[in-house]
Amino acid sequence: MRRTIFALTLALGLLGSQNVAIAAATLSGETFTSPLDFGNFRPGNCTQPDGNAMSYDIFDGAATGPLPGIFRENGNIEISSTGAVTLWQAGFEVNDATSGTTSVQGDKTLIAGTATCSDVASVRTGTVTATLSYTAQFYDALGNPAGTETGTSVATITFTQTFGESGDLTGTFTETFGRQTTPLTKDDCKDGGWMNFPQFENQGDCIKFVNHMP
Repeated sequence: MRRTIFALTLALGLLGSQNVAIAAATLSGETFTSPLDFGNFRPGNCTQPDGNAMSYDIFDGAATGPLPGIFRENGNIEISSTGAVTLWQAGFEVNDATSGTTSVQGDKTLIAGTATCSDVASVRTGTVTATLSYTAQFYDALGNPAGTETGTSVATITFTQTFGESGDLTGTFTETFGRQTTPLTKDDCKDGGWMNFPQFENQGDCIKFVNHMP
């Protein structure tokens, strides 16, 4: 009898833990902030004659929101000679603030037409802002997969060159996440992705919506 009660208690405890992990599996409302050191970027002008590029690596940024902890991210940005941001790709992960285990990993890519690059050449400062589409894989405390999510985020990088053409380039990185409310591509509907959008009853309905998007 005692063994039966213990087994039932353990099962209920595990079920409760699983429910908590799944309920927290969202980046909606998450915020990333970090200082930055850049590579391969010529500041002070978003319209270089032959275009421009920026790479960045973040190792210990602050993540706040539903998944607090330390975030890591590496990304690349490309800017055309007219100042249009043509590429922003990045990979990221968040390590839990208490245990240090990885709670989420994902990739982000630019949503075309949403990015801007502006600067003041005389003081060599500027800003790059974009809306990104992300795909995230969540993990529970034991490292087991605990759901996926697609959504959008708004990321902003500010940059300042401290001195001269070859001077150090520093800045800040901020990003705010929000849950994606509609699919953007057929891939958002596949492999169970349609379940992220409660307005659809099945994968076919989701794909049909994408096919009729303007």
